[in-house]
This record gives sequence, C-alpha cells and structure tokens, in this order.
Amino acid sequence: GYVVGSDSDAKFWVAARDQKEAETKAHERFSSYKKEDISVSQDEDVLDTWFSSGLFPFSTMGWPDKTPDLADYFPGHLLETGH
Repeated sequence: GYVVGSDSDAKFWVAARDQKEAETKAHERFSSYKKEDISVSQDEDVLDTWFSSGLFPFSTMGWPDKTPDLADYFPGHLLETGH
C-alpha cells in the first residue's frame, strides 16, 4: 500500500457517525483511488474530545453563575473541536 496523507493533515480527515459512513465519505473525497485502497480509522481520543467539548460552554461563560454570555450563547449551534 501507499500513504497519501498523515493524521496531522486535516485534508485527510472525515467526520462520520459510523465506520460505513466514514468509508463512503473517504471514497467520495478520494474518488481517484480504488475503494479497496482507502482505509479509515477512528481517532483514539474522540470520546475525550466529545466530553471536553460539552464542558467548553460552562468553563468559558462563567457557569455556575447566570452570566450574560451564558444566557446569550448557550446552548450553542456549532462547536468545532480538534487541532
């Protein structure tokens, strides 16, 4: 086999709900490669990322106090985590 990217290169990442969806998205992104030549793997710290992203609004907006920021921005609509 051959490697076309690395774990630290964001253009080689896909976000998916399960393995099958990840494989489909990877194949769409790298359509010039044969499907059987593309492999996907799950980031090992994904659970930690999800957990810590859930704490983010509380740790940055003054919780447990009822601050204006918490009232205005929580719940949020989008939170991107990673790098």
